[in-house]
Amino acid sequence: MLCQLNHSQSKQRGMVVVVALFIVVVVAMMSYTMMARLSRDTLRTQLLMNHVRVMRHVASSVVWAKLILQEDWKKQKPHAPVDQLPMISVLKTQDGLTVKRMIYDMQSRFNINNLADVDSEKPFERLLQSVMPTLTNEAREHLAASINAWVSAAHGPHWEDQYYLNLPVPYRAAHRLMVVPSELMLVRGMTPALYQALMPYIITLPEKTPINVQTASVPVLCTVDARLTPQLAEEIDRMRQQFPLTQADQFIKMDFLRGHVLLSDSITVVSHYFLLETHVKDAESDKVFYTLLQRLPPQGGVKVYWQSAVGIF
Repeated sequence: MLCQLNHSQSKQRGMVVVVALFIVVVVAMMSYTMMARLSRDTLRTQLLMNHVRVMRHVASSVVWAKLILQEDWKKQKPHAPVDQLPMISVLKTQDGLTVKRMIYDMQSRFNINNLADVDSEKPFERLLQSVMPTLTNEAREHLAASINAWVSAAHGPHWEDQYYLNLPVPYRAAHRLMVVPSELMLVRGMTPALYQALMPYIITLPEKTPINVQTASVPVLCTVDARLTPQLAEEIDRMRQQFPLTQADQFIKMDFLRGHVLLSDSITVVSHYFLLETHVKDAESDKVFYTLLQRLPPQGGVKVYWQSAVGIF
């Protein structure tokens, strides 16, 4: 009888130990789950707070750029450039971030949406020749025509539409103005190498725009007139660094253009479209934001046309 009692008590103690261990395991699992959830919630909160902090600096950069462009417009002088661009500002914030703000003149680039007008095809072909001399005349002409078809409104079926529909991954031609330059990669005849060569010299603006001959790079200057060779464009570049072009007539009256009529809307020395590039950097990341700004005459007010947190080129 005594042996049976001891055996029963031993079994009960064993059950108690098992139950206790089970409870410990359950508590440990619950504790781990709660700690993991707390860790995720803490990280999520940190990410949200960091995002709010970054966006606050991005918004302040937009305000800064607007004020700069408005002041430039208000304080413009008859014989001086309206804007001194590119403008770069770097500041260290109290919360440990580095904010780099850059304003670029977008009318110093060739506006791809100008190709909605067939008269812009030849200037674009000259740009293609400047950035990739190995491209054949036929290839340049076909690409310019394909972009014209892409950015022009459709009036019935177009001869190139079927090409896009027959691709392994088919899509339709947009038949509207491009929003970002990277849309060029969808156009027939465009290659990654050619796009990379074009990228520093192109932009997509919401309307037809003239080229700013004071700020345009040498390849873009060559698009203004067929007689403007790279060597002549480099000479103009050196000259305008010493004697800035403050009126379009100064460019038109240059020797190489005498007796030749330029379209009045093809060149300018006053820009209205600008790109604000904002870098917000901390110890772990460097976030980049792009903002397209439009300055509206005659008062010089500035509005945001679009903003992107991803690459546009």
